[in-house]
Amino acid sequence: MTVKLICASHSPLMEFASPQRAEQEINVRAAFDKMAAEVKAFDPTLIITFGPDHFNGFFYDLMPSFCVGIRATAAGDWNYGAENNKINVPEETAINLVRRVLDEGVDVAYSYRMQADHGVTQPLHFLCGGQLDRYPTIPVFINGAAAPMPTTKRTVALGRAIGQFIKSLNLENERVLILGTGGLSHDPPTPQLGSVPPEVEEFLIAGRNPSTEARHARQAKIIAVGQKLAAGDTSVAVPLNAAWDIALLETF
Repeated sequence: MTVKLICASHSPLMEFASPQRAEQEINVRAAFDKMAAEVKAFDPTLIITFGPDHFNGFFYDLMPSFCVGIRATAAGDWNYGAENNKINVPEETAINLVRRVLDEGVDVAYSYRMQADHGVTQPLHFLCGGQLDRYPTIPVFINGAAAPMPTTKRTVALGRAIGQFIKSLNLENERVLILGTGGLSHDPPTPQLGSVPPEVEEFLIAGRNPSTEARHARQAKIIAVGQKLAAGDTSVAVPLNAAWDIALLETF
């Protein structure tokens, strides 16, 4: 068995706003192209992808710290999965993963109707030739947006438990790709309960499956903020901290 790890940022604003320095976008897209070539050459027999959610598939009506998709589709945000929203989850393998994680002492939720948002679907789109169902994939949701969030200690415990599951596969021709996606110092403005008007609070609690018009209206607001950031306006969000990001990557 061989195991490969890829960690990458995700940002749907890549399609709607460009940074002031053109070489930044060129470098990012080149990096994704390089990683996509690596995935194609590796030809994984299984992808285990870790990603957050941005109130597209998970809401406060029932917010787990961690959730494994036994069956999953794309939530449809930012048009990822618009033509084919199916994620090719191997059900029996996903169930076995859940059982092993529970045996390792981590109480993980699981879903037979997971809606994975762009935190999962955008990296799969870029790295798998635009096909979300190209490889058998188990999506693992980690709550990174809805406070209170899981501690680092428990998140590490989840990773170790899934690592034990991967070791247990022990098949000679198995090729497992671990895909991690998120961000480091970036902290996009996300509405939180207790500081929003009632209609926004209701959306945060039970806003899944919005109308096309409601989704486009929400995304238009995010695009507007992204375009301001691209133009150098740091008043709309906390600026990135490149030195901290680099130090953390070196620590890893």
